[in-house]
Formats: sequence, C-alpha cells, structure tokens
Amino acid sequence: MGTLADDEQDRLLSACVRQLDSLVGDPGRVALTKALVPWDSAYALSGIRANGRSVWRFMPRLEEGRTVESTLVSENPATFRVRDWRVSIPGGQVVRQVPELSSLGYWVLGRGA
Repeated sequence: MGTLADDEQDRLLSACVRQLDSLVGDPGRVALTKALVPWDSAYALSGIRANGRSVWRFMPRLEEGRTVESTLVSENPATFRVRDWRVSIPGGQVVRQVPELSSLGYWVLGRGA
C-alpha cells in the first residue's frame, strides 16, 4: 500500500478540481473518454463535454530528457508530438491556466464533441 496524501497534496488536488470546474462549470457534463489508459501508453487524453464545448486534458509520457513543452507543436489547433505520433485535437486550443498547477500536461478547449 502506498503512502497517504498529505495536506499539501490534498490542497493541490482541490485546486486542480476547482480549475477543472472553472473550465467545465456544468453539472450536466458528459465524459468523452470511457476507458482506462494502459500503463504503457505514450499519452493519456481525457475529455468532458459541457456547455456546448469540450474540455480535454492531454498528458504525455515523457521520454528521458524531454519536457512537456517539447511535445507541443501548436497551441491552435492543439497539436502534440509524442514518440513517432502526432496527436491533434480538431478545433482544440491549448489554454494556459493561472496558476499553472501541474507541469505534466495541457488543458485544451474545443467545440462540443
């Protein structure tokens, strides 16, 4: 069994959920992703639809020496390069949140899916 979260981790998780709520903000939201991502995947992409738009979270598995910034090809349309793949979210635009709570991925806003 792993260690339990401490107060700092609890505050960070709460801040991340508040940030997600500020982007989505609709109790009638619908998940766009339905399956778990395998542990060895090159990236994780999760999404939700609400208020006529989609909100995505893109998180690449970084190879040694790479940063999340090195995966970004274009902010609009949101396009990323991971390993030999180019991942594009049609109609999506990278959104930079302030404060940036995690340097592990990007928020992407798009048209309703």
